[in-house]
Amino acid sequence: MKTHDLDPVARKSVLYVEDHSVNVMLMQALVEHFPDLDLLVAVDGREAMSIATDLQPALILLDLRLPDCLGTELLPLLRRLPDCAVASAVAVTAEPDFDIRGTGFVELWAKPLNVAWVMQRLGALTASSRATAAAHMPTLTDPSLLRSHVSADRGGSAMRL
Repeated sequence: MKTHDLDPVARKSVLYVEDHSVNVMLMQALVEHFPDLDLLVAVDGREAMSIATDLQPALILLDLRLPDCLGTELLPLLRRLPDCAVASAVAVTAEPDFDIRGTGFVELWAKPLNVAWVMQRLGALTASSRATAAAHMPTLTDPSLLRSHVSADRGGSAMRL
């Protein structure tokens, strides 16, 4: 979690509900490239609800299989909180064939994550400044990345409703 008490840039919060520390470390490293984003991490549904009570996230990232619930069960509970009702929600899962239609998720990011794709989508979904991110992000026009993303996308890695 980043804290920038004196930072004049408007801060936006991203709530990430994930119980595997390696996945958390990767997402923390990616979010660090966005100067106006703060990543708040919960390891289960109970902690997510506690954190979200006082949070107005710009984005919610949910693992589908949490220790105490499923992400598909947690999202409607989060939506009942006034400040979480309109935040975009992304299913972040090792289940690339999961169908997000009708679940409330706007996208599915399949694990292992395509780093370039996640960086691009983090910026787009949060309308975030990418001044820092752009300098460190692989380009999506790189043919090898584009080929791997297009083939992965057919499997549902980033469905958009």
